[in-house]
Amino acid sequence: AVHSPGIAIIVYPHQSAKAIYSLLFWLFMYATADVCDRLPPREATDEELLAVHSPGMIAAIAALSHANSPSDLNQVAAHLSPDTLGNRYTYRAARLAAGTAAEMARQIVSGAAGSGMALIRPMGHNAAADSTDGGNYFNNVAVAARAAQAAGAKRVMIIDW
Repeated sequence: AVHSPGIAIIVYPHQSAKAIYSLLFWLFMYATADVCDRLPPREATDEELLAVHSPGMIAAIAALSHANSPSDLNQVAAHLSPDTLGNRYTYRAARLAAGTAAEMARQIVSGAAGSGMALIRPMGHNAAADSTDGGNYFNNVAVAARAAQAAGAKRVMIIDW
C-alpha cells in the first residue's frame, strides 16, 4: 500500500518457494495477474547495495559464488554466517532480488506504478549491514527502502512479521 508522502513495504519473512508459487497460482486463478504489470528483473547497482551493505559484505557474497575451495573464503569469512551456503549462482541471484525490489520501490515513488509486490528469492530480510544470515544475502527490503528514499520518498514504513 502506498500512502503519500511515503511508501510501505510489507515483508513476509518465511516465504518459501512453494509459497511464492502458491501466491502466483491464486493471482492467475482470480485473473488479478492480468491487471498487473510485470517488471523485468534487474541486478542491484553497486550504489544501491552500498547504501545498505559494507563493501566487505558485498565482496564476501561475490567470493562465496566464485570460491573454488574453502581457503578461498578465509579472507571474507567474517562477513558470512556459519550457515551461509552458496554456489556460482548465488551472487547474481542475490543482486537480481535486491535490484528488482529497488526498481519496484522506485517505480511506485515515481508514480510509474500505483502499488507493487515483489515476489523475489533469495530472501534477504535477516541480512545485516556487514553480515549474511543463512540464505539471506542482501537485505532486499532495506535496499528497496533506500531506493524509495533516493527516488524522493520522505518516509518509508516497513512491516515485518
